[in-house]
Order: sequence, then C-alpha cells, then structure tokens
Amino acid sequence: MYRIGRNFKCPCCGYYTLERRHYDLICPVCYWEDDFLQISEDEYSVCNHMSLAEARKNYREFGASEFRLLKYVRNPNPNELSGADD
Repeated sequence: MYRIGRNFKCPCCGYYTLERRHYDLICPVCYWEDDFLQISEDEYSVCNHMSLAEARKNYREFGASEFRLLKYVRNPNPNELSGADD
C-alpha cells in the first residue's frame, strides 16, 4: 500500500523517507536498505549485512545504520519527521 502525499516510515531510523516499502530503497537519513525479505528485527538482512535491531542501535549511537556509511547520511527534512499517527 502506498501513502498518497506522504512517504513511508524507515524501519531503522523512523523518519518518513521511503517512497515505497520493501523495494530495496535506501533511506538517506540512516542508509538502511529497505529489504523486502526482512521479516523480523532480529533476522539477518543480506542487503544490510546485519539485523534491523543492530542497525537501529547503530543509528541511535552514531547516526547511521553502519559506521562506514556515516559519510552518506543526512539530517531528516521537516516533512520527514514523525506524524501524529505514530
């Protein structure tokens, strides 16, 4: 399902940066690749080479899903902040 007028929430950083879910899109805020095979947060993601739980921990600690990707990330835009339905 696609949200009209609003992006989907990144499962890693929680910002609304993804135009679609599960299409291997990369979040520009945390650089998590939204893998369509990712089922649970503890499951290993082949695309990301770690679990979603590990990536979330990394994002909280230093601002990217993986330290080596820190140079690619950016701050969230105002329209990507969490919404009232969270």
